[in-house]
Amino acid sequence: MIKIKTRGYFGNHQLRKRFPELFRANEIRHTRPLLGLIRRPSLWPSLAVYVYVRTVSRLLGYRRYYLGNHAQWERDETSRQVMAST
Repeated sequence: MIKIKTRGYFGNHQLRKRFPELFRANEIRHTRPLLGLIRRPSLWPSLAVYVYVRTVSRLLGYRRYYLGNHAQWERDETSRQVMAST
């Protein structure tokens, strides 16, 4: 999940830098839904996982943007493996 989200954040960061006008009106605030989750302690473990995945993915996406190769796109090879016939 982190690899998939990292690629998404990396791509969005590229688009945001190249076409900032596309992102000006699209900022979404998650304050109200997060407050609802905070009020339900039974969901705190799931919320912790969500926040962890989101934070790590964002940081890795930004890091990859500033330190990585912008000309090469990655793809998830795990779902593209050929199944051996029996």
